[in-house]
Amino acid sequence: MSEPGKEEFRKLVERYLDGTATFEERRALESYYTLFDSAPDASGILTEDQLEELGDRMKEKISRRLRPAAQPFFRRTYFRAAAAAAVLLAGIWLTLTYAPRHKKIADPIAATSISDRPVNRFLTLPDGSTVILHGDSRLEVDENFNQSERIVRLTGEAYFDVAHNPDTPFIIYTGKIKTTVLGTAFNIAAWPGQQDIIVSVTKGKVRVEDENRVIAVLTPDKQVTYNTESSAIGEKPVEAAEAIAWLQQDMTFDDMTLDELAGHLARRYEVNIAFENPELRKCRVTGRFSGTETLEEVMRTLSILMKTQYTITGKDVLIEGERNCI
Repeated sequence: MSEPGKEEFRKLVERYLDGTATFEERRALESYYTLFDSAPDASGILTEDQLEELGDRMKEKISRRLRPAAQPFFRRTYFRAAAAAAVLLAGIWLTLTYAPRHKKIADPIAATSISDRPVNRFLTLPDGSTVILHGDSRLEVDENFNQSERIVRLTGEAYFDVAHNPDTPFIIYTGKIKTTVLGTAFNIAAWPGQQDIIVSVTKGKVRVEDENRVIAVLTPDKQVTYNTESSAIGEKPVEAAEAIAWLQQDMTFDDMTLDELAGHLARRYEVNIAFENPELRKCRVTGRFSGTETLEEVMRTLSILMKTQYTITGKDVLIEGERNCI
């Protein structure tokens, strides 16, 4: 890396650490850190103190954004190493920072019934809330969604990250259970043929009710189990990471071609992904996402890694660039 490039990267790190980095700089850097799985030495570019502080700060920021924080992937030594790796990719960051790399036109899903399929899917509701729907689950969105209330009905399992709107409660019906939130993130498991309905909260607060009473008011790292046959209730503290471990199962890839990864992302986000340069399909990627990322965040991170550009237009994604596999 050239000396001017090193100096620009130092400035980028300083902006991140002192809180003056732009939203785009922060989110792209944080998304990259969740994916990178190894790192070379970066001595001579950042000081030891800067590497330590950047690693610690990155862990804090990512943990706060994603909740829950405690995942084995996020270790102190890992973050310090990832800080070192980011230094060696400063040229990529500078391109991201100073030149637009994509354009996007996003479409939320229509307020209709979502049919069950055997793959996990990422959905954006009309109010901006996001849902990761477990494979073989079903979500029905009320036709009057986002008027006086935001009502959905779930069969199976899903992770909700609800857009804050205190004037329009978000309500999920799962059999006999009604879960009401204003703005939070949580997991609900209500599978056909199973007596227990389980609600686990990763951030915010939710109220869980049956037909006759309030069952529980849950805060982060709390879980309630409701038995639909006996009406028995069990509330306990949990490691929220365990409740939503399924989110990451299909977002971990080892030496996967970009073509294979594109097919997986197309199914998950229900989009069409095409390559301007067919040679890019052969590039290989190893890494792991948290499972809560939007399509935009995933594509941004991949574009940084692969030195590509992308365009999202409705349900169509075009990946552009020369073959430059890293």
